[in-house]
Amino acid sequence: MLTIEECALLSDHAVEFETLYAEVLDTAQALPDDVLFCEVGTREGGSALLALRAILESGVPQRILLTIDPYGGKPFCNTNGNYGGIYQDDMYQRMMSRLSQYALENRLNHVHYKMTSADFMATFESVHLWNDESILRQRFGYVYLDGEHNSETVGQEIAWFLPRLVDGGLLVIDDIENITCTQDVGIQYIMAQSTIRSNVAFYRKPLSAEAMKRKRLVMTIAIGPLYSAIAEVTHSSIRAYAERIEADFLCVDRPMIAQTTPHWEKCQIATLLQQYDRVLYLDTDLIIREDCPDLFTVVPETHLGMFNEAPFTYRSRELLIDTCRAYGATLPEWDGGYYNSGVIVASQRHATLFQKPSHEECNFYEQTWLNMRIAQHQTRMLSLSYHYNRMSCMDALVGQHRLASYLVHYAGCPQPAMLLSLIPQDLQRWKEDAPAYYYPHHIHIVVGGGLGDQVNAEPAIRYLAAQVYPGADIRVSTHWPELFGHLGLPVYHHGTFVPEPDTPYHQRLTLPDPTTLTWSVVSNLLCHTVDYCAIALLRRTLPMDDKQVRLPVDPVAVSTLWERLALVHLVPPMDLAGVVVVHAGRHWETKTFPLPWWQAVVDGLAAAGYRVCLIGKNEDEPADKRGYVPVGCPEGGIDLRDSLPLAELIALLAQAPLLVSNDSAPVHIAGAFDNHIILIPSCKHPEHVLPYRHGSVWWKAKALYTRLCLDDVSSQPTAVEGTTAEKLRSLWESYLPEATEVVATAREVLSG
Repeated sequence: MLTIEECALLSDHAVEFETLYAEVLDTAQALPDDVLFCEVGTREGGSALLALRAILESGVPQRILLTIDPYGGKPFCNTNGNYGGIYQDDMYQRMMSRLSQYALENRLNHVHYKMTSADFMATFESVHLWNDESILRQRFGYVYLDGEHNSETVGQEIAWFLPRLVDGGLLVIDDIENITCTQDVGIQYIMAQSTIRSNVAFYRKPLSAEAMKRKRLVMTIAIGPLYSAIAEVTHSSIRAYAERIEADFLCVDRPMIAQTTPHWEKCQIATLLQQYDRVLYLDTDLIIREDCPDLFTVVPETHLGMFNEAPFTYRSRELLIDTCRAYGATLPEWDGGYYNSGVIVASQRHATLFQKPSHEECNFYEQTWLNMRIAQHQTRMLSLSYHYNRMSCMDALVGQHRLASYLVHYAGCPQPAMLLSLIPQDLQRWKEDAPAYYYPHHIHIVVGGGLGDQVNAEPAIRYLAAQVYPGADIRVSTHWPELFGHLGLPVYHHGTFVPEPDTPYHQRLTLPDPTTLTWSVVSNLLCHTVDYCAIALLRRTLPMDDKQVRLPVDPVAVSTLWERLALVHLVPPMDLAGVVVVHAGRHWETKTFPLPWWQAVVDGLAAAGYRVCLIGKNEDEPADKRGYVPVGCPEGGIDLRDSLPLAELIALLAQAPLLVSNDSAPVHIAGAFDNHIILIPSCKHPEHVLPYRHGSVWWKAKALYTRLCLDDVSSQPTAVEGTTAEKLRSLWESYLPEATEVVATAREVLSG
């Protein structure tokens, strides 16, 4: 898709291109198909390409864009402008090449008049092309004046185009700073009625009295005792809305054309559109908030407006297949849309869609039949936001109370009778919450994986709470609540969080497993876990400064740690100088190193004069899960294995000058602080393991290895079979560095 930025690069001043595109697209969607779009002053084609893109996106490719520019040596193009006075045919050729190519690729219609606007206006209705009577009746829907920027010319252009601009049409005048000091009455009127942004005037021609009198209807159905009772509590809301948008109200309260169920009474829309210009159908089991916009304004007459539930319900394909089979119908093509018929905004051009079939197949009643008709006719649709048809299928997806939407539709309620008490409560709450109508998001974050994985989820959770959902109701479930208490969020042990009644929580997993779509796109094994958690939670990675893990150090844990060290290991209070913390981690086969190698590292560090502090914790069940390789503690060493609570482990790693470890949780905890880290990576690249600190993973960090197990694992996107690592049992020496290299590196970093 051609971008707005690409169009802006082809303009000498593109300050208002975002606004210009929004206005042109709105015009293209709202006006009749046969009105012309026109631009005076084309230069290199940036704004004309913008108009062509709007025509394409509006779904009216047959609409014609006219551009007018004589090119050549313009007497008013001075040598001080952006183009240095060069406005010759080379610019014309570039413009024509771009616009012709884009029009050809997208089957659009563009005609260029290589003449002045004065010549165009003088000859427009006499050119042979326009002799066809139907063409002569055409008028302009969009006019962009960017030619000669002087009061006389612009005044003549306004005087000619304005009577030919349809009701609701858009007139844009660029570079208005050159024409504001004018006595021209036409320019004065346009400027007074325009919205001025930067150096651009946007004038929308008012609707005529005839257009303002178009008849509009709000229709609903309430047949049978249950829906009549529901109508008693909902119709006051619907009637008030109809009155506010100046539409008639009709309730069908007895069967008239339906043979089986009352749902088929919606086919009355076909007849009603002979009396009304537009019809808004609303199911009776819905209510409308007082600040709901006019849906007749939201949906242009050229489109049928409905909520596309296909992305959220996953049933559309089977339903449509069954209905097509039942009616013996085939579809020329289908875009996958499946629209809920509880809210329908229709115009007279849509009447044929609602012509009732000879028999009623109740496959979701009339809804699937109508979707079949929409696909058959290739109807131009405007997919309404769920805020205009909020159903329970959206609860878990948006994590916001239903009353945050303008229109609440109670479709699918398991006990329809309960609506008789629920709806009045909802209406009363709207009254109490007006006019702010503040309903925060409710998000339940499930933190998964081992300790290291959950530590690496902290940056994404912190960013989500502070930057993406400030003020939201965010709950966190984890195995280690102490990791997230500093965020000021309610934190629960896994399995203990119980949502409040009638409160929809959107659940996010920090570590989607290999069965998920997230894993199929980017594996946690082939990227940094901080990034993987951010992608899982936020569908993005974080700014570099926000990627560092932040963990508080509990003062109580510091005290108990020093008591433990002083009593058991005779470490001087508050003095860990010369202490090297070693975690000989045991987990996957691909990162569980041989005991002799770890013993050589520990003994080498001790021989070099460092006091080795061993940490780790063996899980009870199963025996082959996380833990540590049973390295012998050297003489004078500190053995804290299986004894440190998490808070004390954090306090230790916050103060120890150096950590030596494989890919394990202590590495990620140490990333919250400013100590040295020596990582021995194996199954992940070190840049995907070392913690982000000060904008880099290499801050006070070293990675020692000969080769990576990762090098023997295929990461080709075409690979469909996994890679085993059985040969690691006998080939560790080809992956691991020498123990002497680890000791030498420790000496290097600790010596400063």
